[in-house]
Amino acid sequence: MVDYIDKVGQALIYYRDHPIEFAIDLLGFKEEFIWDKMVELCEAVRDHQYVAVRAGHSVSKTFSLGRIIVPWFKTCFTPSTVVTTAPSDNQVRNQLWREIRAAHSGAPVALGGKVNKVQWDAIPSAEVLESLPPEDRPNWEKNFAIGFSTSPDSTAEHATKMQGWHNEWVLVVLDEACGILPAIWRTAMEGLLTDDQCKVIAIGNPTDPDCDFADACRSKDEAKMEGNAPYISDKGWYVVTIAATDTPNYKEGRRVIPG
Repeated sequence: MVDYIDKVGQALIYYRDHPIEFAIDLLGFKEEFIWDKMVELCEAVRDHQYVAVRAGHSVSKTFSLGRIIVPWFKTCFTPSTVVTTAPSDNQVRNQLWREIRAAHSGAPVALGGKVNKVQWDAIPSAEVLESLPPEDRPNWEKNFAIGFSTSPDSTAEHATKMQGWHNEWVLVVLDEACGILPAIWRTAMEGLLTDDQCKVIAIGNPTDPDCDFADACRSKDEAKMEGNAPYISDKGWYVVTIAATDTPNYKEGRRVIPG
């Protein structure tokens, strides 16, 4: 039994560097449905602490977040806390977390824990917690992923909660990032990203030039912003661009990838 657990642990450490292999081997992805920008997105989160994704509509950005990136991080990096937020409850429950739930329930290899509408609880049992050294227990008690939306009247409440979500590994997902309220953005950047084992991915369409997300994507080199290659923004974010014209379906003029 000890040898089996050790082998599982070694496998998960291997998959930390291979998110696409994780998607194929543990989540049951078909290789023909994985395309270049999906790979670029996953490897960006693997390799960089701050990732901003400028994306058009129907380019599988939320799908990639929920079906690969969150399950990969939550499974391979433990103990960890994953925090996802978006401007509306519908975007959290029925878009990103719908994909997370589908990834968890549909994986051919059990990913562990229990997933409900907006939480993936992977906290060990009380018996297991008691067996751990006291100094390790607080992090394992926060071994979960959670999603929430923010409205102006709930901003202070959620910003306060977020300040306490520290762990050995942390991933912050800001979906539809152009609409993230400044107080939540500031709390995530200042309160959760405390070292290089804490990562953030902000994804959306930076339609508001005055929002924090647009500022994270901005470069004085206009050629970088007009191009399609990744670049480092003036704020130090690694910026990935995904246009609707990048998708295999658009390029082929037919449905190569369903949905």
